Amino acid sequence: MDENSIEKFLAEAKQGKAEAQYRLGELYDRHPNLNYKEAAKWYQRAAEQGHADAQNELAWLYGNGLGVPQSHNKAAFWFHKAAVQGHEEAKQHSPTAIEAKRTIELVNIEVELNRLLHLSRRGNVKAQCDLAKKCIEYCNNEKDAEYYEKMLRWLQKAFVQGYSEARPIIFSLVQEKHKQYIISTGKNYKGSSQRKTKLQRVTHCYNCKGHLDNNSDLECLECGWIICTCGACGCGYEEKN
Repeated sequence: MDENSIEKFLAEAKQGKAEAQYRLGELYDRHPNLNYKEAAKWYQRAAEQGHADAQNELAWLYGNGLGVPQSHNKAAFWFHKAAVQGHEEAKQHSPTAIEAKRTIELVNIEVELNRLLHLSRRGNVKAQCDLAKKCIEYCNNEKDAEYYEKMLRWLQKAFVQGYSEARPIIFSLVQEKHKQYIISTGKNYKGSSQRKTKLQRVTHCYNCKGHLDNNSDLECLECGWIICTCGACGCGYEEKN
């Protein structure tokens, strides 16, 4: 990497100049000894200032998980931001207006929940409660499948961190998912309950390989198997295998 080029842009980039931040990101992004993490950092700073080229490049990094955790929502978010400013390449990948609104909502939710989780891990009790309340709010108001798994995980984290009010919400969501699963197998839904035996069982789901523990998960009243958060139980085992 050309050290002179880095020095040329670094001083101005640190002063907050978006064009220099973009150019610095580009240097890290394009060099044979790729440093996507640094590229993403400087693209992000420029993108947040409205730099369309930086927004487009940042979207590519998010879409491919280069230098940042892969996030199709954030990729769509930044493609949309660049496309609105007339960036031709970004227009080819930008979501529709409705999809863009949805994506922005998802990104904002993700940012807020990550902030609360960060505080929760540091022992902030109020943040732990707010985290659970937000999860419950989004689960109650959002029916999309993509939200189900994400919000259920947040609820489970909140419960583990001591917010007991999250547990009945978790059960309610899993019961609904289980009902849908049973109906998909062509069988009659007979309900679920917490474990009836003193014997603890720990295993994994044959359907999604998720961890199962009848201390914290529900059991199917028809087959007696532990119900996974994906909705699967023993009633669909023969059809699956």
